[in-house]
Amino acid sequence: MAVRLGQLVSIASRHGPYAATCLRQSLALSWLLRRRGLPAEVRVGVGKNDGRVLAHAWVELEGKVINDHPAIAAEYAAYRELDRSLPRPHRIS
Repeated sequence: MAVRLGQLVSIASRHGPYAATCLRQSLALSWLLRRRGLPAEVRVGVGKNDGRVLAHAWVELEGKVINDHPAIAAEYAAYRELDRSLPRPHRIS
C-alpha cells in the first residue's frame, strides 16, 4: 500500500497546478501514510555533484525508501532528526 500511495503522489505531482518538489511530494506522502497509522519518516539529505551542493527529500517506512530508488539514502547525507519536528496527524478510524 505504501509504495502504491507513493506512485499516486508522484502521478498527482505531475498533473497538478503547481510544481511539486521532492519535499512537497514527501510531505504529502508522509501525511497520507501517517493518517493510516504507518510510521513514515521524511528524510532530507544533502550531497555534492561537480562542486554543487544538492538537496533532496524522500520518505522511508521501516528503513525502506518508499518514493524514490532504494540507493537514494546512500547518495545523500540525511538529516535524521527532521521527523521528530513534524506534527503527528490523527489516525483514520
